[in-house]
Amino acid sequence: SEHAPFEPNAAWPPVFPFLLGMLGSSRLWVYLIFQILIASASVAVLYKIGFLVFSRRTALLAGLVFALDPISAFWSINLLSETLFTFLFLLSLYFLIKFWKEGSNGVVFFSALFLGLATLTRVVTSLFPAIILVFCLFAAGMPGKRKLAAILIFAAVFIATLSPWLARNQRVFESFSLSYIPTYNWYWYNARQFYAYKNHLSQSEAKTIFLQWREEAVADNPKLDNHLKLQPFYAQKAFQIIAQDPAGYLRLHLTNTAAVFLSTGWDDMALAWTGRDSDVNLTGVLQGGGIGQLFIKHPGLALEKVMLLIFYLAILLGAILSLKLKRAPFYPVRECPATGRGAHFPHTNMGFNAPHKFSNGVYFLFFLAIFAFFGLSVGAGASARFRLPVQPLLILVFIESIFMLRDFFKSRNQTAQIAE
Repeated sequence: SEHAPFEPNAAWPPVFPFLLGMLGSSRLWVYLIFQILIASASVAVLYKIGFLVFSRRTALLAGLVFALDPISAFWSINLLSETLFTFLFLLSLYFLIKFWKEGSNGVVFFSALFLGLATLTRVVTSLFPAIILVFCLFAAGMPGKRKLAAILIFAAVFIATLSPWLARNQRVFESFSLSYIPTYNWYWYNARQFYAYKNHLSQSEAKTIFLQWREEAVADNPKLDNHLKLQPFYAQKAFQIIAQDPAGYLRLHLTNTAAVFLSTGWDDMALAWTGRDSDVNLTGVLQGGGIGQLFIKHPGLALEKVMLLIFYLAILLGAILSLKLKRAPFYPVRECPATGRGAHFPHTNMGFNAPHKFSNGVYFLFFLAIFAFFGLSVGAGASARFRLPVQPLLILVFIESIFMLRDFFKSRNQTAQIAE
């Protein structure tokens, strides 16, 4: 725990607290320097991902925009786990894509290792291997045995990375789980917010009811003496509440997700620097249907939201184009010695003859799946902070989408001129 007598904590996974604990409270500035360095390193990793998937042009511009992104820069100078998590997550994606490009099972080890470390920083990615599994199974041109070997290596390394912390929680709290935060948040925030909304209660009134339910569960079973042991109760009760109106809950959850992805982040910065919140409650605006009032009362803020909507619309159009055109075969990217440019060469040294058949569209789908995964995992709070892990990927896909749209319309114009 954070305060004396410093009892074992079941909430936070170990990597971030361990690094802070090694330095001590008097030398936290050292970690801030380290955090700024890994934020800078994340730019390099994003460039490598962009170069592998798209082109040097897209990679360079995406890296530059990400390096200048004020929201990411702001959070990199705060003692929070997001910057470290984003770096580890990007590293895992880089090695995963490198595997898809080159077919070497050796890089699968590093992808699983860094995803395991990312999960031990923030447990949100504990279920992310399911998405990786789906895309690995559809890696066209790769022999089934190689797919199976890669999946087994990934699973073994990922589980092995998490195992010490799982064993520690089993020994200390008698619960074989990473953290109670996911189920705790679903009960105390998501389900409680939905319950209050459906029953026209204030959040404090709903909190009283939810506290009473928990106390009754503990009274019925005194062995539920910590939050990890209470996880089945949290999950079951939250599910019962949501199951009463799953469509209504989905609307509320997507509203929270929209608020996270439409938050400019400037309010977080203003709150930290001035102590005043400069933004409005976007979740409340979306729930109440007062979008028109947002334009009337806060035209500047409304314009920011419109710009973000255009940003996401461009990504969606890029994804549609990439699936339609399939312009980039899934060949390994190599740097041409003469020009220094990346190029897709129609040959491979992967140990099998057929190259992967993934098009850019599949990569777009993969990135969209990542955005959806993190979007569905957000809680009741609407802060740009919760989209930080996907912010660099959003920038990367947006830049590629703009280039694709430009090339598409340029091609149409040339076709029209030739026809004339």
